[in-house]
Amino acid sequence: MSDLITQKRCAKCGVVKNIEGFSKNRSTRDGFDGRCKNCRKDFKKFFIDKDKEKKRSVQYYKEHRKNFIQHSKEYYEKHKDKINKYKKQLGLKIREDIADGYVLNILKIKKSDIPTVKEILKELGITLEQLIEIKRQGILAYRERKANAKQCRC
Repeated sequence: MSDLITQKRCAKCGVVKNIEGFSKNRSTRDGFDGRCKNCRKDFKKFFIDKDKEKKRSVQYYKEHRKNFIQHSKEYYEKHKDKINKYKKQLGLKIREDIADGYVLNILKIKKSDIPTVKEILKELGITLEQLIEIKRQGILAYRERKANAKQCRC
């Protein structure tokens, strides 16, 4: 088949080149690689350089690990209040997201069906905390009934 082909377009650069500009590749229909030798060389060089850079940064970290740890400790001590405030806000955000999912599960509503949980609750005239408390009370009552039923069987 390679006897019939004299030129081919590179898939990367788009230039039509003589067939000698392509490496052989038996897994393709025409028996030649889709990228020309120059593009393939650039591709390999890019990833080799990227790998070397990564190895250098890992090596640098290993050599200077104590400095990095010391710097992290100093930064934490200097900005302790700011970091703790951020963690607290993040925790509240996560709890709110969990609560939203919990409410959706209680109401058997898919997230994609409603704009926001809070709008639905507003329409119902209750707050998120009230709904969660109602559900908690229902669960406690259910557990109590179940415990009483077990005692009666004995």
